[in-house]
Amino acid sequence: MNNFTKIVAIGLVLLAAVLGFFAYKMSTAPKPEPVVVVQQVERPVVASKPTHAVILAAKNILAGQVIQADMLKEDQWPSVPGNGFTKKEDLVGKVVRFDIAAEEPITKGLLAMGIASYLSDGQRAITIPVDEIVGAGNLVAPGDIVDVFFTLNSKGDVGAQSRLLLPQVRVLAYGDNTVDGPATPPGNDERQRTRATPARIAMLAISLEDVNKLLLATRNGKLQLALRAPHDENLPDMTLFPEPEPVLKGRPDLTPEQLAALEDAGNMAYAGMSLPDLSGELQDDDDTPDAPVVKQGNSGKTVQIIRGTQIENVKY
Repeated sequence: MNNFTKIVAIGLVLLAAVLGFFAYKMSTAPKPEPVVVVQQVERPVVASKPTHAVILAAKNILAGQVIQADMLKEDQWPSVPGNGFTKKEDLVGKVVRFDIAAEEPITKGLLAMGIASYLSDGQRAITIPVDEIVGAGNLVAPGDIVDVFFTLNSKGDVGAQSRLLLPQVRVLAYGDNTVDGPATPPGNDERQRTRATPARIAMLAISLEDVNKLLLATRNGKLQLALRAPHDENLPDMTLFPEPEPVLKGRPDLTPEQLAALEDAGNMAYAGMSLPDLSGELQDDDDTPDAPVVKQGNSGKTVQIIRGTQIENVKY
């Protein structure tokens, strides 16, 4: 082997050694960490919705119980339920009408509020006697809307008559049942007794000016309650008929303002109504012009009318 061949062989060995060294370095060098590209997503800023305090039952509350402070809890809701409460002090001392479950919001409909709270301005609650016939077979229930009819038996020159006395009247109570519910939750035996006991009274919500009509009709005739649909708005046109005259007349020296005040419901109720006006006995009858008609007044004097064997004293 000549010298040139030896030199080439040595060069190749050195080159192989260098390449092997670099290969070793590359194999043992740590791998670079992958580059993670983080993309920032802009999220819309949502404003927090306002909340409201709502009073809930902290425990089960039975019908008839008086609400105590420890029976209530306050929670934050997006809105207050209809007829709900936002303060505990508005509920403490109230009587529960129906059972209330824990965590249930307390509303006015769950409380016994008293019958007077169901009256509108200018209304009065009047009690009338009822039986199975008067009360439509005892099927009338508190909250129903009824028409009150009045039947007058034949009396003197006034024949038997029947007419609508008060339309669209709301029933507040019928027997032991009221729109307000029981004051205490009845037991099973009491429920059965209530169903078996016929109603004897009904309480009606009527306007103040109609109280005299109802009282006269109750004392001098027979009433009948007729159920009507709650959405039925048919009412008689009172302007088509003559106005009954009050028992007490206004003073002759009243000013125009005072004369207008006589139409006030309270003044009309105080002036009163007589039975002949209620029955229509004092209205003129064109078919019988010769029939004697004597109108009652408030002079304090009376006249005696003799019809056959009947004698009647009439005020004038």
